[in-house]
Amino acid sequence: MQGRKIITIISAVLCVSMVISFLLVGCSNGLSSQTTGKEAASETTGKEAAPETTATSGQSIPTPQWSPGSSTEFKKQIQDYLAANKLTTVKIGFSAPIMSEYWNEIHAGAFTMMKQLNDEYGIKWDYTISAPSTLEKVEEQVDMIKNWSRQGFQAVVVGTVGDISAMDTTFGELLKNNTYSYFYNMPPRYNFQQADSPLSDLTMNTRANIGYDNYLAHYNAGLWFAKLLTLKYGEPKGTIGQIWGPVCHWSIDRNNGFVAAMKLFPNIKVVDMVRGDYERASGMRAAEDLLSRNPDLDILYGENEEMGLGAAEAALARGLKIWDWEKKDGIIVLGADGLVTGYDEIKADRLTGTIDVNPVQNGRNIIEAIFWDRVMGWQIDKIINNPTDIADKTDVGLHEAYVKWALATEYPSGGY
Repeated sequence: MQGRKIITIISAVLCVSMVISFLLVGCSNGLSSQTTGKEAASETTGKEAAPETTATSGQSIPTPQWSPGSSTEFKKQIQDYLAANKLTTVKIGFSAPIMSEYWNEIHAGAFTMMKQLNDEYGIKWDYTISAPSTLEKVEEQVDMIKNWSRQGFQAVVVGTVGDISAMDTTFGELLKNNTYSYFYNMPPRYNFQQADSPLSDLTMNTRANIGYDNYLAHYNAGLWFAKLLTLKYGEPKGTIGQIWGPVCHWSIDRNNGFVAAMKLFPNIKVVDMVRGDYERASGMRAAEDLLSRNPDLDILYGENEEMGLGAAEAALARGLKIWDWEKKDGIIVLGADGLVTGYDEIKADRLTGTIDVNPVQNGRNIIEAIFWDRVMGWQIDKIINNPTDIADKTDVGLHEAYVKWALATEYPSGGY
């Protein structure tokens, strides 16, 4: 009996020893295998192996490795597609509502993306820019883009003060000639995204509306005013005179955004709105009118930059000091566009700020959208908005540098 107990104990000890040995060997092999794999990766690539991340399930997930070959292959695939579909050159017509520094910056942004896509994939761009003789001559725009379509233009891009539904109907006609049409710099909420908008972003003939959120940009202007007035008075209170463009989708949508912001600050009062025509001289006249009736205004608010610059000239002519960031005093003058001219005035303390609606990025987005939609046949967003920001003396250099980079990219006579 005692002998059996001894044999049982010895057997148990042997079993435990075998299990421990097995576990130790398994752990050792696992670690060796991992180390060998990483060393092999290091030896093969000349780099340390990628670290691993852990998913929520606790599983180890290898971090993806970038391979230069994948970029080369992707470019080749696109180049082959372009050649097979005879899309080596894209003919585009840009119809601006009026030629100005602002629209020139949009076109400069477009050139940078044309050059980038040409460098990457070899695609060329045959590019035409035109505008009606005046802002209101919308019929000239319609005749212009119809003529482009008859000439075989693959894409037309239109910014207009005209009736949005009528223009979209024209776009439907152009599609019969295989000409794709795009709106640019049109206020998306007012025109396409509200219950009472004249067009639906899902059913419109327009391939896309490419620009920025006009409503939100001017809503943020209201928040910026509140910040500066709080610096001046210790609380958001004061008076504003608006210098606004003619009644159209731009001026309505921008004002809607601004009014929404003002509801947050009941002690900031809009004393009056005087209309201009988006030109500097009209901004100066409007500001003179406002200041003659309200000489203690805290803010002159121009809907666009040219009118804002005109307002600043009027204030300076009356001997008023433009806002001083150190003293936290003076009249605040804001425009909206993001022009080099405006940036120069901000640096010289002759303009307080401007809503940089990012015209350069607008232009880049236009060309990229046409590339993926008209050229590659991929689905793009119906509403493409670029980011915006208020540029003032605290960060004007950043905004200016982006525009000057684009303006230095000249469009070659032979096309990209």
